[in-house]
Amino acid sequence: MIALNQKDLHVHSPFCPHRASDAPLEEYLTAAEKQGIVELGFAEHGPFPAPLSLTQYTKHPTLTDEEVELYFREMYALRETYTGPVKITIGLEVDFLEGFEEETARSLDLYGPRMEDGLLSVHNLLVDGRYLNLGYQHNIIAAVGKMGARKLSELYYRTMLKLVITDLGPYKPKRVGHPTMLALCGKHFPEFNEERALMEEFVAAAKEYGFALELNTAGLESPEDCEEIYGQALLPYMKKYDVPVSLGADAHRPERIGSDFDHPVILEAMKYLRPVWGDGTLRAARATGTARYEEAANDCIG
Repeated sequence: MIALNQKDLHVHSPFCPHRASDAPLEEYLTAAEKQGIVELGFAEHGPFPAPLSLTQYTKHPTLTDEEVELYFREMYALRETYTGPVKITIGLEVDFLEGFEEETARSLDLYGPRMEDGLLSVHNLLVDGRYLNLGYQHNIIAAVGKMGARKLSELYYRTMLKLVITDLGPYKPKRVGHPTMLALCGKHFPEFNEERALMEEFVAAAKEYGFALELNTAGLESPEDCEEIYGQALLPYMKKYDVPVSLGADAHRPERIGSDFDHPVILEAMKYLRPVWGDGTLRAARATGTARYEEAANDCIG
């Protein structure tokens, strides 16, 4: 079977508004080949469902509807011409934004038929009618100052539970991206990992609702504040509930593809974690245009 660290299933692209490089798509594939990655899962940020006036964003963080059309067109064209060894899957990273579930479901209805795979992620928490952006350490630190680390952690995991159980229609992605994002400031606030009951409840719900969870190495880019793989704190529960797992570097530039996939935590976790493609339930049945999931038998060979 293909090993967990041979597939990077969370990769962004030159279309990303906050990309860290203007390198062409071909360089992403070259980087994957050099890293020994056998499958590259592009998951660009799908359209943001809420007005920016309710958020802390100063500019649009995701693709617009027009840009999504271009993204799909260019990605499928790339795959038609690429002759290298890396398998390319094309999808979106979809924001779960509490209060905008209907808008998200409509967006998934529109783009879902073209998504071969995807991630559902929490980047923003609803706090007092506005959205706290978790992508920046100063936002998290300010929120801790107002509500405390334990209260923020509780809010985060309750939102993650809602992500799992909320009906977003037939195209709802079945993988959760960077599921411990508060770890961005984890070195400063160890209390983030003290909501053990809620953390376990979230993982148990993921299992019950047929989700996979991601181990995301992007946190290792911030060694002074994080130095942790997103999802790492959930490993005991992933093991306990036998939740399928994917690995992603969350690359916003080619050099990050497959980065830190040889980290000791990952190598140890590979001894007991079940890769999502070995599960037989979480690969989108693109041919039917539904959110039914079918076994990817070819992926389980070799």
